[in-house]
Amino acid sequence: MGTAASGYTLTKAQWNRLAERFNSSVCDITSGERGRVIHELVESALDRRSRPVMVDVGCGVGTFIRRYGRRFEESVGVDFAERMLRGARRRCAKVPRVRWVCSAVEDVPKKVGRISDFTVCMNVLTSPSAALRRRQWRALGQITHPGGCLLVVLPSFESAAFVAEVEERMNPGSSAQREADGTVHRGRARQKHYTRAELRESAERAGFRVLKTPKVHYGWVDEGLSPSRSHARGRYPWDWALFAVRRSK
Repeated sequence: MGTAASGYTLTKAQWNRLAERFNSSVCDITSGERGRVIHELVESALDRRSRPVMVDVGCGVGTFIRRYGRRFEESVGVDFAERMLRGARRRCAKVPRVRWVCSAVEDVPKKVGRISDFTVCMNVLTSPSAALRRRQWRALGQITHPGGCLLVVLPSFESAAFVAEVEERMNPGSSAQREADGTVHRGRARQKHYTRAELRESAERAGFRVLKTPKVHYGWVDEGLSPSRSHARGRYPWDWALFAVRRSK
């Protein structure tokens, strides 16, 4: 599954159709964050291992690889939508040492093996299916070398509650429905959001030792809203980032 602007889960066919209008239709947190949290976490990964191999799982049109790929010995961009990969290849044509793999997240270990010193996965593990998410988290552990780093960004359930409060202040009765398991509904679309504690637990079950879980703030436009300062009280929505290291056992 993929994630569209305001961040709701899409099928492979829908994701392919979005390829040509990715920048206007998709919340791309690599380019859209308010701050430098992602940059600082990339630097932390580079400090831990020289000339690492980086695998971007769910790379979309390659924004992360275009921005950071030159810093790595090799970059591997993985996406389940062929048209997305074609767009990524075009956008990253000047980035050296990149290869592209068409695969669903859960199938990545069969396609690339355990090659990654730095695994990146941005707003991808959001299926409403808990069983599928477990397979996807497990796959991230399977491709990452012991001692290698993981950077995951995922929608925040706490932020979704905050956004709902702002929507209610702006337009009572308009906010998205939230379930106790973290699934958020907007219209017919459903997407998994994570509490900070749940995000840590998911990574630990997949074999990682969690080092940091900072907020990554983004603009209100990515929620389809333009609240006044009084409605938002000067705050912005956020995703959770997770930075972790693969355990040896």
